[in-house]
Amino acid sequence: MEREPQPTGELPGRVVLPQRSSVKWPDSSRLAVLLTFDCYGGEAFSAIPFVGTTHDFGLRRGIWHILESLDKLEVKATFHVPGVTTEAYPRVVDAMAQAGHEVAVLGYRYEPHWDFTEAEERENINRAITAIEGVVGERPKGWRTPQSRPSLYTLELLCQCGFVWDSSLRNDELPYRMEFEEGSLIEIPFGGATDYRNYYGFPPPPPPAHKVFSVWHDELDVLYEESGRQCSMLILCLHPTFHGRPAELDALEHFITKIKQLDGTWFARGSDVADWWVQNQDWI
Repeated sequence: MEREPQPTGELPGRVVLPQRSSVKWPDSSRLAVLLTFDCYGGEAFSAIPFVGTTHDFGLRRGIWHILESLDKLEVKATFHVPGVTTEAYPRVVDAMAQAGHEVAVLGYRYEPHWDFTEAEERENINRAITAIEGVVGERPKGWRTPQSRPSLYTLELLCQCGFVWDSSLRNDELPYRMEFEEGSLIEIPFGGATDYRNYYGFPPPPPPAHKVFSVWHDELDVLYEESGRQCSMLILCLHPTFHGRPAELDALEHFITKIKQLDGTWFARGSDVADWWVQNQDWI
């Protein structure tokens, strides 16, 4: 029997927010830096072939350029991939995992979950898990809801399905824990100025790379200055269709290089942050 929907705007679970001043990163780091990529091509859409073929570049070409750059810069990232994309590009997803990056889930298709019934959403989540586990060889720990539009069931279902962390919400600047009857889930919020969707949309063309990255450099400068007083987090949401092209990739490499030159920065994958949060459940 389907569960009665909760009032609009309410999410299930109990939120546990630590005092900002109590949060510490590993090795006395000041700033946690998360490079996250939403990776999907035309196969992830039910329609809109023009948009779909544009996104095909990311999985055919862009991702290989990005993997080469990340290897050169010696940093690890988190790649959110839909189940259907994993099925269409298993060699790409395997290459991500073999390079030491984390493969997390971005639904089964790139479609909003808000309109799913609870049963439909559970099936969607399990199909995505099966697809990624079949290629990577282990169950994914992290999830991001397509279009950042979770349903009233999503977060609790993720907990029931064994996920450790989620990165769908946009309501904070540091991670936090959500507790459910079945266990807990670490939320790693994102969004704002460092989300590619605020700049790279349709119709094209996107803005020049230097304009987008000038905003991101400003964001970094503010967060790094702030991190001298209390720990901060910089999380980028990127896409290989855009950031795997020459100008954007060059700008991304310069941006990462700048971060690496700063003292006290910690490049982390989603599971690195979630595991650290779980180990420090006594933060108050």
